[in-house]
Amino acid sequence: MKFLKYLVLTLITLCTAFSCAEADEEPIHTYNTIKSIRIRPLTDDPTIPAIQGEIDEERHEIRFKIYRDERAKYEKEPNVFLPFYIEAELGWDAVVTPALTGLHDFNYYDAASNPMVITVTAQSGEQRQYSLLVYVSSQNKPE
Repeated sequence: MKFLKYLVLTLITLCTAFSCAEADEEPIHTYNTIKSIRIRPLTDDPTIPAIQGEIDEERHEIRFKIYRDERAKYEKEPNVFLPFYIEAELGWDAVVTPALTGLHDFNYYDAASNPMVITVTAQSGEQRQYSLLVYVSSQNKPE
């Protein structure tokens, strides 16, 4: 019986010792995607909502649609957008360049020829680029 106790205790100790990962071994994450993203205009009016981005993983595009009847809310003057804050949820340990902090002026970017481009880099070093496009829809906001 004593031998059986020692045998079981030895097996448990060996299983525990060999199943633990080394302290310096950290998993390398390969998440280089954007889970969700939205833009929020610089304004004192709390009734103006943020715009949720539509992420197209195949084309590596993120589109922010402003409905035609809400266009004036997002403009500081006709055809000139307010600056926007960008808020994004990324994969684990991913980094975005250029940084999304601060205000971004989408008036400098053209959706067709010169979109804002960001790069998401995973901890493993894998990269994915996205084009950010703000556009005014030909439709009014659905009720």
